[in-house]
Amino acid sequence: MSARLAVSGLTLLVSLCYASLAPAALVHRYQFNGSADDSVGGANGALVNNTGNASYGSGRLTLGNDGSQSSNANNGDYVDLPNGIISALGNHGTFEAWVTWNGPGDSNWQRIFDFGTSDGGENQSSGGTNSYYVFMTPRNSSTGTYRVGYRNPSGSPVEQTISHTSALPVGSQRHVALVWDGTAGTATMYLNGQSVGSNTLHMALSDLTDNNNWLGRAQWNDPMFTGSFNEFRIYDHALSATEVQGSFLQGANLNTGLVHRYSFNGNADDSVGGAHGTLVNTTGGSTYGGGVLHLGNDGTQTSGGGGGGATNGDYVDLPNGIISDLGNSATVEVWLTWNGGSGNWQRIFDFGRSDGGEDISDSGGAQHFVMMTPRSSGSQMELHYRNGSSTTALTRSAMSTGEKLHVALVWDGAASEARMYWNGHLVDSDALNMSLSDLSDVNNWLGRSQYGGDAMLAADLHEVRIYNKALSSLEIGSSRLAGTEDLNTANVQRVVSGAITYHPINLADALPNTNINYDQLLLDGGEQTLGGVPFDIADVGGNNGWNSHLDGGDGSDVRSLTIPVGDVYGVIEADVLLGTYWGEKTTGTYASLIFEATDGTTFTVELDGESELRDYQTSGFADIINGITTTEVLTDGNRRVDMTKIILPDAWSSLTLASITLEDRGYNGLQRTFLTGLTVAAAIPEPSTFVLAGLGLLALGFVGRRRRRG
Repeated sequence: MSARLAVSGLTLLVSLCYASLAPAALVHRYQFNGSADDSVGGANGALVNNTGNASYGSGRLTLGNDGSQSSNANNGDYVDLPNGIISALGNHGTFEAWVTWNGPGDSNWQRIFDFGTSDGGENQSSGGTNSYYVFMTPRNSSTGTYRVGYRNPSGSPVEQTISHTSALPVGSQRHVALVWDGTAGTATMYLNGQSVGSNTLHMALSDLTDNNNWLGRAQWNDPMFTGSFNEFRIYDHALSATEVQGSFLQGANLNTGLVHRYSFNGNADDSVGGAHGTLVNTTGGSTYGGGVLHLGNDGTQTSGGGGGGATNGDYVDLPNGIISDLGNSATVEVWLTWNGGSGNWQRIFDFGRSDGGEDISDSGGAQHFVMMTPRSSGSQMELHYRNGSSTTALTRSAMSTGEKLHVALVWDGAASEARMYWNGHLVDSDALNMSLSDLSDVNNWLGRSQYGGDAMLAADLHEVRIYNKALSSLEIGSSRLAGTEDLNTANVQRVVSGAITYHPINLADALPNTNINYDQLLLDGGEQTLGGVPFDIADVGGNNGWNSHLDGGDGSDVRSLTIPVGDVYGVIEADVLLGTYWGEKTTGTYASLIFEATDGTTFTVELDGESELRDYQTSGFADIINGITTTEVLTDGNRRVDMTKIILPDAWSSLTLASITLEDRGYNGLQRTFLTGLTVAAAIPEPSTFVLAGLGLLALGFVGRRRRRG
């Protein structure tokens, strides 16, 4: 290898490594987390708080204006962005914001933003007859609608406008955007991810003398903006329609995935997003312990039982706005043990507002909300979402009591569908009738209802997670199996991408032959692929697996089988062929799989009788599995073989798996388990690992060559 070749190869690989580090198209981002700072471009804004009532909270800025303040009087609140940041874009840019307009509904010409200058110059709002500017208003007086305008004082016409068919609604967050495409010669206005109008350009952004770059104030003597800013972004290029829609669906948080996590380790704090909840302990009986919040309600307390819309029960109050912030794609997961009680319509969660408003439980018929109940008056578990005039309900049979369960709502804006999950099963789905951003979510509650007569939740809360994306069925099922302690989101993506290598484990090679005591008649010995996974099935004297029923004793004790796997590094998936002995499947959890690494780390998966385990006989047994993480992979006559796919927590991608133990706690006639096949899958190293290794080898080769020439 020549020195030139080594250097050229090194340069190429370095280029590949750093190609993804090119400057981002997002050039300014204002998140309003306690300030108007720009977290991307450093062009920090300044809050002008003339009323003294502007405030930051829950990741948003609420201006103190009430509609009476005017721009030229300079007696209202606004954000002053640095001079020159708009004209610097040239003739391509995108401006997008998540805003809540508080009206009044007949107020005209308030400004979401106004960039440029007035005829009076910097810090003046004396009018712009002879000035260049670009603005967005929630309502104009000409058409009474949401509008964008841009002015060229020597143009023909002087001012171009884009108008929607209605004004922005009062009190509900909306995603608004303006795409300025100099190449196409068009400006396009968006609302909640959809184009609502466009017009031709007759000026460039670089024409602006932008010494008045304002959020909430106008170049003219118009009313100051009333409401709040959740997020404001500026891009240095024209986003495509798909990109604008994707931004809306993702919501105000750029990080896609888990955005809020409540683990109840002595408090209701959010360990991911900092949106801490507050336990309202009205009964005095709510307690924390062992990563569980026990609510003190017994089913007799009601959401409005304290009088005047106040409650006489216990619940968790989550911060305002965290659900509407999610855009139109989200997932809510809850692990809970429901303790029952006589009261119906208890709420696992209820997000939105009541007719009475914040902190009031009276009714919600005229409002937008999303809620889940363990038992309705119709004895069903139900998920409702209401758009102010109509309700869509997803249902299944009522939730069982005294059992730790996993439930989830997936809000899929891209598919325009809501999906409800119970213990890894997709149990119901229906079309969406609104967007999450339509919520005026001042009552985001765990355990309390918008309706005053509904019972307060009697339950133990183990974990609540909120994502700003629609999780897939595999992600939901895998999260449930991983449990409340560990996250496996990265490993799920590795599995989905196929970045794994399979290692079939022949039980006869891993165990003494005396442990191979059972024959699943449907399985032949040897290598075969089931459910897309390669297995190597044992064959010892006609037996191919282990059955706890045949392992001695009367079945009243705990029996276990530990399977060495040969110390495989980076195992992130295990596929197991499991079933229960003839006629013994039942609800509940009587078996576990325990994974142990060489460093002593363990991970336990509880196997449920209505999700992972069922009788191997089809005749006379209409047993269920969830069909997502546990699927039927072989059937013949009245026999079947099921496979459970377990995706391990993310930390296991850097651990070495030593063994897997099947622990069986069933007894005579009750869910004694058998295992007939096992395959583990290890993660393939990330491409960057190979690139860095290549860099090292090339560098060493270059250095070595230089030394030999010396």
